[in-house]
Amino acid sequence: MPTLRHNLSRFGLHCSLALHRATRLRLHGSLAPPAEPDADMLRASAVHLPGAGWVIGLAACLSFAIVALALRGNPWGPAVAAVASMMATLYFTRAQQERALAGATEPLVLYLVLAGKITVLAAIAAASEPAVVAVLFAGPVVSLATSLLVAHWLEADGGHEPARLRTGGLWAVIPLLLLVPAAGVAALVAALVLMAAAAILMYRYCRRRQLDAAAASTGAVQQVCELAFYFGAAIAVR
Repeated sequence: MPTLRHNLSRFGLHCSLALHRATRLRLHGSLAPPAEPDADMLRASAVHLPGAGWVIGLAACLSFAIVALALRGNPWGPAVAAVASMMATLYFTRAQQERALAGATEPLVLYLVLAGKITVLAAIAAASEPAVVAVLFAGPVVSLATSLLVAHWLEADGGHEPARLRTGGLWAVIPLLLLVPAAGVAALVAALVLMAAAAILMYRYCRRRQLDAAAASTGAVQQVCELAFYFGAAIAVR
């Protein structure tokens, strides 16, 4: 019977592998995942990709805050800070999701999504600085969790077990709760509703284009759902 130490060790390895898959960060020592993980380990680590979204979201928040403080009082400050946060996440993640979106759709769609995220984030920042920080933190986490769900729907063999999908969803609980005091309940609800609508539309698009679950979970769905989440928050934030 697996011991608690064994379970914690496997949990740590799966989380570190998810971090390696989603970002440039590399862990060493006992938490370093195998150089060539097998299919089961890759599958088990996938549900922790929203956990890697925590790190991505924190990087976006930090870069946005630094630039916004440097340009405080400048009317273009929020837009420049939004560009800085996008540049930081593109570098930090090696633009994996963006490249996948371009491959699943058209390059023009990627440009529109990136421009949309920058514009919407600037609009949120103009309304509320705490709100934009909370949204930047939650966006990558929640969109990665949603893309796992869409990938599950697309997999012919049934995808991830419900328990593993719940694990992915649990990573999103705290970022969503932090959004309430920063942006309000209405912003949280609007963000989730628009993201759910985007997830359904992307599921239908992936089915029509016969895209596999890997394509959905690594880019196209994540990027579109992240934009929808930001836009929903922007509609309701005050």
